[in-house]
Amino acid sequence: MLTKIWTLISKKLSGEATADEQRQLARLLEEDPTSKYQFDILEKTWIKNGGAEKEDVEVRWKKFEQKLLLAESASLIKPQEKRPIKKKYRHFLYGSLYAAALLVVASAYMYISGLNEDGNRINVIVAPMGAMSKIQLSDGTRVFLNSGSKITYKKSFGANKREVFLTGEAFFEVTKDARHPFLVTTPFVRIKVLGTTFNVRAYPNDKITETTLLSGRIDLTVLKNPEKEFIVRPMEKVLVKNENTKEPNANSATDDIDLISLRKIHPVVNQKYPVEVQWTENILAFDEENLVDLIKRMERRYNIGISIESITLREKKFTGQFKTETIEQALSELQSASYFHYKIIKNHITLY
Repeated sequence: MLTKIWTLISKKLSGEATADEQRQLARLLEEDPTSKYQFDILEKTWIKNGGAEKEDVEVRWKKFEQKLLLAESASLIKPQEKRPIKKKYRHFLYGSLYAAALLVVASAYMYISGLNEDGNRINVIVAPMGAMSKIQLSDGTRVFLNSGSKITYKKSFGANKREVFLTGEAFFEVTKDARHPFLVTTPFVRIKVLGTTFNVRAYPNDKITETTLLSGRIDLTVLKNPEKEFIVRPMEKVLVKNENTKEPNANSATDDIDLISLRKIHPVVNQKYPVEVQWTENILAFDEENLVDLIKRMERRYNIGISIESITLREKKFTGQFKTETIEQALSELQSASYFHYKIIKNHITLY
């Protein structure tokens, strides 16, 4: 599927897609919001770079093809199996598409296979900053990875136990298997489930680890207090403060929670998911969220650094959502709710 989408994208950008192929691409992108988001970024880069340049086609294609193979391998149920990409599409991939090749791979997956410290074979799948990824594990469990996230699991996954290690944010649709509980371990919590749909946000530099349950049941253990186990039920979320995050003079909405806090979550009218999970549909949704926390999510979404100089602005809270907005459009919408200026220097934004 990944190769098919990128093949159609390549033909569209180079102007060689037929009307039927353009309709097919539109349908595939509509069915997969992640790919649509990636295509929007790539199309902007293509236009910015001036379209196609017919030079060094063979050399550029070979490099680009290697990156597509790497990305495709992570989208398979069995990541170690690879299918060759047919060579017949070389004629429509030119220089500017290769110039955006790094973006293409970043918008898909980075799949790494190697050995861990114990000498066991492991798989590592990464969604880089500014991208989202979707994979399916060998047991049928589907995992959506948000920007700047990584999951690691042994190649023996599913043989005796199902366990993954998460850094960042992921949404899990776990296939039920009573004999093999599904375990998610983050730097601060461990989650045990059977057949369950839930979201975990566990970025190492965030102040909290947040676990949101949509269906099923979760048994959650805080690693620094392993004797305590919390049972989480549908439409509840658990907030656990991370001890190793220090941000002086940065007020946060998480400052008013206890070490461990259980809260209800609420459905959103005309939306499939609550605010906590809308990122899986390429929506950055926020509800009375402190700007200090919000800009971290914007940094990951737009792959850009953001800092706040105004102490007053740090304390502001915002409600809304970003779908297809550029970073400038997103900042403009925030400005309509609270007065501030900003400046962009290279890949960094300063709010003041």
